[in-house]
Amino acid sequence: MPVVKPRPSYRLRGVFGKGALAVWCETGLRRPDSVAPVADPSAISGSSAPARVVEIIEGIRLVHKVEARGPVKGVWRLAKVPGKYLRAESALELLDHATAEDADRWAGPDLRAFAQIAAGVRELVSQAQVVPVVSYEDEFVARWELLRSPEILSWLGSVSRLLSTMEHDEVAAFADWIADAETRRRLSMRPSMPSFIKALVDTTDNAVAGSHSMVARSRDFATQAGAANIHVVFRVLEPTEELWRIQVLVRLGADGIRPFDALDDPELVAPVLVGILDTAKIAFPALAEAETAPGGVDFLVPAESIVELVERGAAALQERGIEVLLPRAWTRVRTEVRATPTVAAVESEARLGVQQLGEVRWEVLVGGEPVDEVELQKMVAASSDLVQLRGRWVRADSEALRRASAFLEKARGRAEEDKNSDGDGTQHALGEFVTNMLSPEAEGVAITAPDTLEWKIPEPKDVLGDIPSSFRATLRDYQADGVRWLAGMAAAGLGAVLADDMGLGKTVQVLALESLERNRLSRDTRARPSLVVAPLSLVRNWQLEALKFAPDLEVMIHHGPERADTTTASEAMRHSDVVLTTYGTIVRDLATFEAVSFQRIVIDEAQTVKNVDTQAAKSLRRLPARHRVALTGTPVENRLEDMRAILDFCNPGMFGSAEVFRSRFSTPIETSADTDTASRLVALAAPFLLRRTKSDPGIVELPAKLEHRVDSYLTSEQAALYTAVVKNMMEDVKDASDGGRKGAILSGLTALKQVCDHPALYAADGSALLRGGEHRSGKLEALDEILTTAGDAGEKVLVFTQYRTFGEMILPFLGRRAGEPIPFLSGTSSAKERARMVERFQDPDGPPIFLASLRAGGTGLTLTAANHVVHLDRWWNPAVEDQATDRVHRIGQERDVNVYTLVAPGTVEERIADVLDHKQGLQEITVGSLGVTALSDDALMDLVALREDSESARDAFLQSTTPQPPLKAQRKARR
Repeated sequence: MPVVKPRPSYRLRGVFGKGALAVWCETGLRRPDSVAPVADPSAISGSSAPARVVEIIEGIRLVHKVEARGPVKGVWRLAKVPGKYLRAESALELLDHATAEDADRWAGPDLRAFAQIAAGVRELVSQAQVVPVVSYEDEFVARWELLRSPEILSWLGSVSRLLSTMEHDEVAAFADWIADAETRRRLSMRPSMPSFIKALVDTTDNAVAGSHSMVARSRDFATQAGAANIHVVFRVLEPTEELWRIQVLVRLGADGIRPFDALDDPELVAPVLVGILDTAKIAFPALAEAETAPGGVDFLVPAESIVELVERGAAALQERGIEVLLPRAWTRVRTEVRATPTVAAVESEARLGVQQLGEVRWEVLVGGEPVDEVELQKMVAASSDLVQLRGRWVRADSEALRRASAFLEKARGRAEEDKNSDGDGTQHALGEFVTNMLSPEAEGVAITAPDTLEWKIPEPKDVLGDIPSSFRATLRDYQADGVRWLAGMAAAGLGAVLADDMGLGKTVQVLALESLERNRLSRDTRARPSLVVAPLSLVRNWQLEALKFAPDLEVMIHHGPERADTTTASEAMRHSDVVLTTYGTIVRDLATFEAVSFQRIVIDEAQTVKNVDTQAAKSLRRLPARHRVALTGTPVENRLEDMRAILDFCNPGMFGSAEVFRSRFSTPIETSADTDTASRLVALAAPFLLRRTKSDPGIVELPAKLEHRVDSYLTSEQAALYTAVVKNMMEDVKDASDGGRKGAILSGLTALKQVCDHPALYAADGSALLRGGEHRSGKLEALDEILTTAGDAGEKVLVFTQYRTFGEMILPFLGRRAGEPIPFLSGTSSAKERARMVERFQDPDGPPIFLASLRAGGTGLTLTAANHVVHLDRWWNPAVEDQATDRVHRIGQERDVNVYTLVAPGTVEERIADVLDHKQGLQEITVGSLGVTALSDDALMDLVALREDSESARDAFLQSTTPQPPLKAQRKARR
C-alpha cells in the first residue's frame, strides 16, 4: 500500500522588524530542529487564502533576512527565513483580510494578532488619537504616532499579551507604524497642504526641512497631548533639613490629586510622567540639576532654587500645564524701616530747641511685624528671599533686608556719635532724622513715618485755651489740630508747611496762631511783628479775614504807590502785629523789610517761590525770622523740586542741595515711579508738612463734586484749520535746530489749543464768534448748552479760560446771554476791582456768570454762589485746575458742584487728557513732565494729528469746503 504523504498546511505568519511588517510562510510539516518554512511566502496560494491576499504577496520581492521565531523542541528559537516586507499600505489591506472569522485557515496566530492590533489602531486614528512628531534618523523625518494617554497606554499593555514573542516597546512601535500609515491614507485625499503636513501624508517620502529644536518641540507636544487626561502638580514642602522638597502630584481625569507613589497603578502613568518631567526640566532648568528623592520621583532642591521657582519658574511651568502649589502662608512681604518720634515732655514754657524733641526710634518691619536685631541679622545671613519669620516661611527681598539692615546700623551709629558730641541742636532729632533720610544708605530703602501730627510737641496745657475770647472764629477739629501743630513747630524753631486743600481755612489757622501767641504775652510786652507775603489778589482777603476773625490784631498793609518810605514804614511795622505785603513789594522794598526783626514770615500761595532763582525767592530768604510758615494747596505743582524749594524756605539748608534732592528723589520718582523712593520722600517731609484734603475722613463735609468730561467736536472750519496747523508745525519742528526744536513744539501745541478753542482766537483777525447764527467753535456750542441748563435751574456758573484774549472775545457773547454785564477777572484786574467783582457775583441778585482767566482766578477767591464750573481749555496740570475748581467747592458751598472739562475729541487735547487721567494716582507726589518735547517726529505726529475716525475729522476731510488759511500771515498777526 503506497505511503500517503501529509499535505502541507500553508499558513502566513508575520513579524514586525526594521520598521515594517514582514510575512513568511510555514508548511505545517515541522521538523524537530527547524521552524520549517517554505521557500517562498507565495506558497500561500496553495491554501484557502483570499485571492487579494495572494495577489499582494506575489507582488512583493522575496528576501532572505526575515527573522522568525518558532518552537523547536519546546523552546522558542530565532531563525532567518525567506520572507517579504510589506509596504504600510499593503500591510493595512492584508491585515484587514486577516480579521475575518475564517482567517485562521491561512493566517497564523501572530498575523491575526497583528490584525487585531491594527484594527484597534485604525479605530483610534478615526478618533484623532494621533499626534505628529519629528525625529532624526540620519535626516529629519516626520511621522504620526498614537497619543500616549493613560487609556491608550493601558490598551497597548493589554494587546501586547497577544504577541508573547514581542516586547512591549516593539508592539508600541508596530502600533505607531500602523497609525502613521492609516493617518496618511486618510489625509492623502487632501489636494494641497504645507510641507510638514505633506511629510506626514506622503507614503513614499517623509523627510522634512527640520531642526533639532523642532524634534524637541514635537516630542514635547506629543507628551503634552498624551497627558491630556493627566494633570501634574508640583507642591513645595518646607524643608526639615537643608533641601526643599518639590513633591510630584498626579490627577487622572476627574480623580482627586494624589502623590505619584500613592496612585493605584503608578507604572501605568510612568511613561507619560517621564515625558512631562522632562518637559518640566526644560521649562525650569534647576530641576535638571536637582536630586531625586529616594524611592520616588520628587525633587530635592536648595533654597535658592525655590526662590527662582517662585519668581520665574512657576510661570514657565504653568505655560507647560504644570501647576505649582506654594504653602498657603507664602505671600511676598514688604521690608521697610519705620521711624517713631520719641518726643520728650515739656515742663516749662521756655522756647524749645530741636534737640528737645528727643530721639527718633528706628525699627525694621518685615510683613508689618517689627523684627529685633538678632532676627534681622539671621534673615540677612540667609542670603535668600525665603526667610523664617516667627516660625513661618515668608518671601522677603534679600536685598531689601540687607539695605534696611545697613541703614539701621548707620542711623543708630549717628545717634550714638551725636549723644557723645557737643554739637548744637541742628544735629539732633529732626536734623538727625533728615540727615539719615538724605544719606546714601537710605537709597533703595522703603521708609515709613508716623502721621505729621504725631511729631507735634506736647504743650504744658491746651494751646487753644490761650486763644483770646475776642477771636471770633469757631475752629473745626482739623483746624484746631493745625493750630496746635503750628504752635509746636514754632516753639521748636522749626519751619512748617501748611498744605491743606484750598477752602479748608489756612488763613484762619494762622490768624488763630497769631492771636494765641500774642495773648500769652503780658500787655506790656509787644511781640515782634509777623510778615504775611501774598499775591496781590489775596492781600485784601487777608485784611478782611483778620478784621472779621481777629479784630484785636494790629494789621498793616505795606503795598501800593502810597506806601510809606523806608524809615516810616519800618517803624510802623515794629508797632504792628501783622504786616501784609506782596511778593513784588518784597523785591522793591527789601531794605525796608530787612530793617525789621520779624517773629514769623508767612508766604501764602507758596508755590510762587518754587523757582529759587527768582528775585522774590532770593529776597525772602534774606529776611531773618524766628519762624517760617508756607501756605499752599499744591505743595507739588509740576515737579518735586517745587516741594523742596518750599521746604527749604521754611528750614533753610536742612534738605540739602537741589542737586542731591534731584538725584535722590526727583529723578527716581518722576522718571521711574519708584514707590520706595516716594515713601522715603513722604517720610522726609512728614514732620514739616501738614497735608489735609477735603476727601479725608472727618475733615469737612462738603457737597459732592461731580466731574464731567464734555466732548466738544471741532466744527468743519476748526478741523480744516487744525489739520493745516499740524502740517505747518511738523515742518517747523523738522527745520528747527536742536535748540529750537523745543520752542517749535511748544509754539505748535499752543496754536493747536487755540484752534480747539475758536478759529478767531488762533487767527487773531477780529472775526465774529458766530457765522450765520451758527457756532464756529464746538466748545462755545457746548458752553452755550451748559449755560442754558444752569440758567433754566436758576444756578450760577464760573467759567475759566487760560487765555485772557479769549476771555475778552467771549465776554460780550456771555453778557448778551445773561442780559447784563458779566465780570471778567484777569491778570490786569486790580485788587479793588477783584473784590468788587466777587462781592457782586456772590450777591444772590448778581450776574449768573463769572468769567476768569485760570491764573488770575485760580487762587484766593470764594465764589460759592456758583455751583457749576466750566474749564474751556486744559491747563494740562490737574493740580492747577483743581485749585481753580476749589473757588466753588469749598467751605460755604451747600450744593453739589458740577465741573465740566471741555475736550476736543480726536485732537491733541484728548490724547493729553488721557495721559493726565492715567497720572492722577501720582498727583499727590508729582504730576511730572509730559515729555512732549522729547518725542520723536513720528511720535509727535501721532500725538497731534487729527484722528480721521472722529466726527469732526470726517467733516473736515469729506465735507469741508473751507479753504486752507494763510498760516504764515495768521501767525504774524496772532499774539
